[in-house]
Amino acid sequence: MLKIPLITKFQEFFNFVEEFIASDKTVVVCPNPGIADSVRNRFDSMGKSANCLTISKFIREELNELIDESALENYRGKSELLLILGAVWKKLGKENSYTDFKKAFNLLTEFRSFSVSESVLETVLENYEEDLSHGVLWLNRFIDQLGLVDEHGSYFMLSETLREGDIDPAKEFDRHIIFYGFDHLTGSQVDLLKSFALRDDVYIPFYKSAYSKSIGTDWIKWFDDHNLEVFDCSNNETKGETSANLIRFSKGYLKEYLNLDHTFTDVILGAKNLTREDIQEIDDEKMKYKTSVDMFSECFKELEMKLENFINAMKPTQDVNEFLKNEALMAAETQNFRYLKVCSIFLAKLKEWTDLSSDIDGIEYFDFQVFMEATLLDLPRINFASVEKKFETTLRSFREIEDVKNKEVCFCLSSSYSSLTGGSSNYSENVEKYLGSIGPIRRGELEKEIIKSKLKEFVEDNQVTFIIENNLIEHNPNLNALFSLIEFNELDKKFNKKPREIKTVELDFTDYKVSSLSASKLQQYYDCPRKFALNYIEKISPRYELPGKLSVLDLGRVEHLVIESYFKMRNDWDETAFIQLVEKICQTVTNEDKAISQENFVEILAYTKKTIILLVEMKENLFFDYSFEKPFSLKEFETKLNGSIDLFATRENRRIILDFKRSNSSFTSLKMVKEFEQIQLWFYLMRLINDAKIDLNTDEVCIGYIDLSNIENSTFFTNSKELGSDLKKLNEISKVQVMEDFEDHVLEFKEFESKLIEKLKQDKNFIPEPKNQKACMFCSIAEICPKGEINGNS
Repeated sequence: MLKIPLITKFQEFFNFVEEFIASDKTVVVCPNPGIADSVRNRFDSMGKSANCLTISKFIREELNELIDESALENYRGKSELLLILGAVWKKLGKENSYTDFKKAFNLLTEFRSFSVSESVLETVLENYEEDLSHGVLWLNRFIDQLGLVDEHGSYFMLSETLREGDIDPAKEFDRHIIFYGFDHLTGSQVDLLKSFALRDDVYIPFYKSAYSKSIGTDWIKWFDDHNLEVFDCSNNETKGETSANLIRFSKGYLKEYLNLDHTFTDVILGAKNLTREDIQEIDDEKMKYKTSVDMFSECFKELEMKLENFINAMKPTQDVNEFLKNEALMAAETQNFRYLKVCSIFLAKLKEWTDLSSDIDGIEYFDFQVFMEATLLDLPRINFASVEKKFETTLRSFREIEDVKNKEVCFCLSSSYSSLTGGSSNYSENVEKYLGSIGPIRRGELEKEIIKSKLKEFVEDNQVTFIIENNLIEHNPNLNALFSLIEFNELDKKFNKKPREIKTVELDFTDYKVSSLSASKLQQYYDCPRKFALNYIEKISPRYELPGKLSVLDLGRVEHLVIESYFKMRNDWDETAFIQLVEKICQTVTNEDKAISQENFVEILAYTKKTIILLVEMKENLFFDYSFEKPFSLKEFETKLNGSIDLFATRENRRIILDFKRSNSSFTSLKMVKEFEQIQLWFYLMRLINDAKIDLNTDEVCIGYIDLSNIENSTFFTNSKELGSDLKKLNEISKVQVMEDFEDHVLEFKEFESKLIEKLKQDKNFIPEPKNQKACMFCSIAEICPKGEINGNS
């Protein structure tokens, strides 16, 4: 039978299972090793021992116990499955687009968590583009035809065996199986628990408050009533206080507040997992902690870049194998053992890849991406722990919050930490409705309710002081909801912060007149009037640039030049011609007394290659004519408005305005562009409406940013569904928003721009009024800015 004990505190469940937990027939199944260790320690503190293991180990042991060994010969983990299906994708003559393959592979593994039935898959894929749905179905059929068993297939196989299989009579059942610490279970996992519950007693402890607010499509409500017992094992005695002390801190000063006169036994960071970056923000010398460390990513990226440049368009398999062996030999000679480990995994994956088919006699870019991804999945996971014998404090992540009982503890919350909650499903309405009929849908609101209950228990069981970044909870609706059950007693705690020294500069702007404006000038005025005045009126630039070294602006100019020069040379993709062009341009820059370092060269190659490939594809498929650095100079608002557009693409009545950025920091959300936080694209569009005779009534128009560092971050806005659909078909492009009110936005911007330019022309004080905190980040005049002295802001 399946049993759901409802609790207000997890100690209530531990008390409930105390009678049978030491039995040989009891096993505790947890989602990950950390929670398994935590549960094991909890029972140890009660003087009880428990068989605690992860769900992956539990399933593996059950498969080995119940399923014939021959049936498991074809079990494949994710990295192995990726290689096999990648080889199938290529062998069937599908386009060698890794992006298309990865989309199909991800959808396949996601939907198989609901059902491994092909008919189910066919139904849900009716809501996706034809090419993508065909690709997913092909991959699924080959899993069946090759007799492969993936993770979800193993769940199905085990479920069927438990329900109907011919099980050895000597196999003992009537166990107590406790599934502990799960925030979500997939459809295949829920089905498996139902199967276990036919022969064993299966327990899923769950917070009473969260259960009362769950809905029918949540996993906890996805169990058959006829074999289910839901009962209340909570203690109805008076609960502890849900109030806690609160200290607020300014961003970047958490360490100083933690060093106030406190004697905490435990410090909890409000992040799901501890990272090295989180730990470095505080004084960790006297703290005991354990954190995961990514020791191989740097070596992996180094080898990835070398190998990508070596393979170029295509290299014989033997040459790639020799290249990797030479890299491994070099690593061994220099005792670079981490790099050697990465080389050895690459070599193993290359052998697996070539063993899959005798037809693979050369490594192309698609092959490289497939076995690179498989290598990444197989890199070792390393944990780092502080090993001093004596510690004053234990540092923990939010996942360990249940281990803290009857202590004086502080809980730190910073905007730099990862989110406490997981994401909800992002399916379309039709897809979610169908999937919700065959399996549970992940819902962020349920996870929030679980976290709220954990926080309430934590506060009731400990003496807690919260140290939270200024305005973080108030400005974040998710965090506001999570902490809604806690009553804060705010303390006025200060530390002796050294005052920032301001070098006051007396300036007079009364004679300034606006003679010309560009998009960047107007953006800077909008971000902060004083920043504009010091940069463009007084031309004060306190930043130093190292002689002979490329600045960030220099790098951007070189990357723009590479892209433009390539299309002056040719319109198709040629790897050799591309590398020769980059080398030539870098040599020219070096001759002009600007040294191109190896790091600069690698960035220029990486940042421009995918952009050029994307633009070649756009040109070949959508037949656009390109105009790079398209200039304009117009007289509007009695002011000269000038500038140049990185790329203006045209074809018949289609018009696309694109701007190249080295990162997406200026357009991290669609909202930033739609609500005119970033005005550059709208500024360009307004000028081209006049200069290029764009007619919003008849023309299909698109404005967008290309992120050179990560092409998938590129963002587009268009007034045309047809143009939007064509853009989405391009590899790497997914962020395309069709705005039915596009023309209304243009009219709104016209009014917004007019008022902003008029304000600039009338401004004589240029008071430091940053639009937001981000406007001050990396500001070159921050040290001579009197912000706070003039307008009282801090």
